[in-house]
Amino acid sequence: MKISDKQPVSFPGLFKFGAVPRLIMGKLGAPSQTPDAIVRSRLINRIKQSDRRITIVTAPAGFGKSILLAQLHQSVEKEGTPTGWLTLDERDNDLGRFLVYLNQVASRLLPFDILPSPDIGNSSPTQYFSIKNHIALLVNKLTTTKNPFYIFIDEFEHIKNPEVIKIIQELINYLPIDKKIIIGSRNTKILHLSSLEISGQLLSLDESDLRFDQPEALALFNRQQKPQLTESDIEIVIARTQGWAAGIRLVLLSMKDQDKPTNWLENLSGSSDHIARYLAENVLSQLSDNARNFLISTSILEQLNSNLCNFLLDQTDSQELLTYFEQNNLFISRISQPLEPGVISYKYHALFRDFLFNELKARQPENIPTLNHKVANWYFSRNRLRPAVEHALQSDDMTLAATMMNKCIMGLIGVAQMDTAATWVNRIPTKLAENQINIQRAKAYAMISLHKYHEAEAALARYQILEEAEGGDVSQEVCVQLALLHEFSDRHDRTAEDIKNFKKTPGDDPLLSSIACNISAYHHISNSEFESAIISLETAKQIYETSGPDLQAWPKVYSYCFEGLIEFLHGNLESATAIFEFGSKEAQGAAKSIAASFISRSQYEGDNLTQSCELIQKHIPTLKDTGDLDTIIMSYRTAARCAHLLGEHQQVDALLSELGNIGDRRGVNRAKASAWLEKCRFSLLKGDTESAKRYLELGCNKSIWSVHNGFHLFANEIEECELAELRMEIITGNPAVAIDRLPELIELASQNNRLYRRAHLQNLLAQAFYRYGDHAHALHHFKITIKFCEQHGLLRLLADEPWYINNMLNAFETSLCTAWKPYIDKLSTAISKNALDDSYQATPLILPNPLTPRETDLIKLVSEGCANKEIARLMTISENTVETHLKRINQKLETSNRTQAATKARELGAIQ
Repeated sequence: MKISDKQPVSFPGLFKFGAVPRLIMGKLGAPSQTPDAIVRSRLINRIKQSDRRITIVTAPAGFGKSILLAQLHQSVEKEGTPTGWLTLDERDNDLGRFLVYLNQVASRLLPFDILPSPDIGNSSPTQYFSIKNHIALLVNKLTTTKNPFYIFIDEFEHIKNPEVIKIIQELINYLPIDKKIIIGSRNTKILHLSSLEISGQLLSLDESDLRFDQPEALALFNRQQKPQLTESDIEIVIARTQGWAAGIRLVLLSMKDQDKPTNWLENLSGSSDHIARYLAENVLSQLSDNARNFLISTSILEQLNSNLCNFLLDQTDSQELLTYFEQNNLFISRISQPLEPGVISYKYHALFRDFLFNELKARQPENIPTLNHKVANWYFSRNRLRPAVEHALQSDDMTLAATMMNKCIMGLIGVAQMDTAATWVNRIPTKLAENQINIQRAKAYAMISLHKYHEAEAALARYQILEEAEGGDVSQEVCVQLALLHEFSDRHDRTAEDIKNFKKTPGDDPLLSSIACNISAYHHISNSEFESAIISLETAKQIYETSGPDLQAWPKVYSYCFEGLIEFLHGNLESATAIFEFGSKEAQGAAKSIAASFISRSQYEGDNLTQSCELIQKHIPTLKDTGDLDTIIMSYRTAARCAHLLGEHQQVDALLSELGNIGDRRGVNRAKASAWLEKCRFSLLKGDTESAKRYLELGCNKSIWSVHNGFHLFANEIEECELAELRMEIITGNPAVAIDRLPELIELASQNNRLYRRAHLQNLLAQAFYRYGDHAHALHHFKITIKFCEQHGLLRLLADEPWYINNMLNAFETSLCTAWKPYIDKLSTAISKNALDDSYQATPLILPNPLTPRETDLIKLVSEGCANKEIARLMTISENTVETHLKRINQKLETSNRTQAATKARELGAIQ
């Protein structure tokens, strides 16, 4: 090839950058990779195994397009397939320059003697036509050679010259199936690919394909030898970066000096130094002032379209800019549900939006309230009230925010978004909020759900005053809200009276009526009035069918869960599970977690431990803040038992302690008593009878349970005080006590149609007879139990009370029905999971560092509800001394606050 120093010729597209340059050999080879690069095997295999001859890889900067192409290039080269590589830049818009490099690529794929080299440096007027002829020859040779090959063209987004694009398009159009072109670009809109896509000849990979998944991210973190991160930490990184490869690497770089990486990750954003610098240098600095200002100003929007942007920025060309950003992969993507019908809507990548908003705060902080005010009005004019409120709050116009909020906040209650409702209310000044009827009404519901009972009572009283001042009658809603308040605070005796005063009338609020139906159903279930419960739930369903979707989600989930619960209490595991899962389909927010708790309980009963554990662990953080007490007790017990059976023994004590702490925080002792009863059962499994007896004494405190006399609360259906005492007698005491009492309880369970409970009682009675030495009666009751559980697929009901079951299975093997063998095999496997490995060390109920008499007196006063000031007066010491004592007590008991210390001291017998 001749290199010329002559002036550029004047023909279109030829040598616009001057004479033909010397070759830059780096453009003709794949870029080198860093030693820690993660091989994208799943994508490489997908391309290689595809029968499509064209692969287009498009994504924003930093998603790893070039690395993927380089890894694919290396892979096919190792297999002996000829390859050619060309990295493009702006100068390749010169047709002559581009042809020089394409000629070099082709020379690596074709026999050297069949490809002439044109005298491109010759500037005669006929040379332009010579080049055109050479292009035709080159394309023809490449498309007709018998040898298979791969051509890699990277950074295609730089090409704008139609003549260059035409050459690539011809290669794409005429290349046979055994020859492949791989193109990497931020933008391929200028190529005509639709016909190839329709004919199945195009494989298109975009940013959704290039995103790092969890195993890839974990591999990268491990290879970097960063501090050990939990699965939850990795999930945070993936969620915040949305799998953006460069973002993950920048996170690694930023974590270099972090002592507490988990805490740092929770605050990860696009304003983090390394990420912000990358985006500023590689994205923002490459744009025009107009495009840059558009991006920064619209960063206040979670979703955007041209109409909203035009309104916000007082311009008319927003769609052109949005289209440009999309085509050039500037961290923007379309969303499936548009803001307005027929208008394309978009969203920014989360970290990119964080970065842009940080730029807005730095450059134009004074504009943020004004921009949010305009957006709030735009949404309000379209009756999109929730985003209108969010932007009104950001605009600091609290009067506007309160007015908008009053119109839509009850919609949040209907879909169980209690945290959002509470956050909204707390943002509004008290004087503005106290005169808004619906804000006070919603606040009462939200504070009940979030267990802030005093605030709920105050909001309820204020709501009643406002409604009555306008001539309204809120007595019915007050009845329901009081019932809800008492239900969440575990005062079922008062709830029953509240709900009796509710009279449903035509035109009643559907949310109100459905909540009343659910509370009625719950009480009917607790009193074994199942037919009445079903009537209440059917009434609720009729309400859902005629009400709007915003008022369905939260109460509707409870209705299905209670319907499924009835089936579960009847022992019908399969139908119960189906109902729970059906109710979960439409659930949102906290309602989704309620349904998950019931599904997890069913999965656990069927011994599907992994699924049950994963599901409940995912939803416990939400449940502990928003769930009702029965659901919370059931969920924590399920989680603790799953953890024990899966060998995660350290989780057991943590979960049960947390359950007790929830009871302390809410002021509901049944949670704490239930945790103690469960600790009693675990102590028996470990053979620690002394600890078991202590926990039993704590859990069976009559002052805790007396208020629930006459109620069968579903969380304690088979884990209540009397049954725990009978279990203790069977295992460590006199089984005759259980033999005398259990038949009466079995008869009562049969009369009440609580067949799941009856099977549990039958199991205990069979084991009591076995320990007593009456094997004939043991076999009789054991057969009844096995038959029922086998028919209904119940496994953990028996396996969780394993005391003498294996003994009975061995003793009665020839007396049991042979058809039960598959079930008995499953049962034996389920029982074997109770075995403890050597890593599980029972926590002794002793104090390694005993409390002093003074500390014992002080913590006893704490347990009696005394404040520090009162303790100081009673013990004739200063408040500072009280605090010093409490600090030492917490250290000795390994607790973090005075409430936990009092509970732990009582568990350990340090105080009575």
